[in-house]
Amino acid sequence: FVALLILVLVMPIIAESGTKKKPISDEELIEAFTGTWINEEYYPGKSRAKIVLFADGTWQRYANINSTYYCDGKYAILDKWKDRKGNIWFECRWECFTHNYSGHQLTKISDSGNTFEELYTKSEKLMVEEWDTDNIPVGYRYGIYYRQE
Repeated sequence: FVALLILVLVMPIIAESGTKKKPISDEELIEAFTGTWINEEYYPGKSRAKIVLFADGTWQRYANINSTYYCDGKYAILDKWKDRKGNIWFECRWECFTHNYSGHQLTKISDSGNTFEELYTKSEKLMVEEWDTDNIPVGYRYGIYYRQE
C-alpha cells in the first residue's frame, strides 16, 4: 500500500518536470522570432520602438518606428524551449556594436507568435535568473513588442 501511495504521489511530479521545458529545433526558434517587432508606446530616443531580428544572429534597434536604426549587434542563443502553454522561450547573450556593451537576455514569444517579451541586463555579470516582470531588479530592463506584418 505504501509503495502504491508513493507511486501515486511521485508520478505527477515526474510527469510535470518532464513537460516544463520541451526542447525545440533551431529552425522552429528562428521561424518564431525573426522579423520585425514594434511597440508604438515607447518614447523616442530610447532605441526600443522597433527591433528587427535576423536569422543570422544579428539585430537592429530603432528609436522610432520609421527612423533609421539606432544600434545594432548580435546575439548567441544559450538555450531554447517551449513551455506547456506553447510559448517559446530562449536565453541568449547579446552584444551591441554601436555602443560597445553586452548582456544577458531571457525572451518569451507567445504561443500565438504575435508578442515578444524580453527581460534583459546590460551587464556581463548579471544573469536573468527568473521571469518576474512585476519585480524587476536593478540593472534589468523589460520590453514587450508586437509582430509587424
